[in-house]
Amino acid sequence: MVIVMFQSQNGAAQSGNALVEYALIGALVAVVAIPALSMLGLSVNNTVSNILKAGSQHPTNQQANMPQATKPATQKPNNTSAITNGAA
Repeated sequence: MVIVMFQSQNGAAQSGNALVEYALIGALVAVVAIPALSMLGLSVNNTVSNILKAGSQHPTNQQANMPQATKPATQKPNNTSAITNGAA
């Protein structure tokens, strides 16, 4: 009977030790992963910013960057056809 009691208490102690080990491993992963992902995010942000800057300097986008006076004129829609000859 004493042997059975010792085995059950020993099993509970090992279970608690495993839980502590898993918690320590999880904390270590978090300590390493959070700064790594943060640095990766900054790198991706800089890359996307450089791509957008390069795209805005592309010759096809130069018309959008022209001053207002040199932009080609656009035609405005002619709405006078909707007016009737005084008939209501």
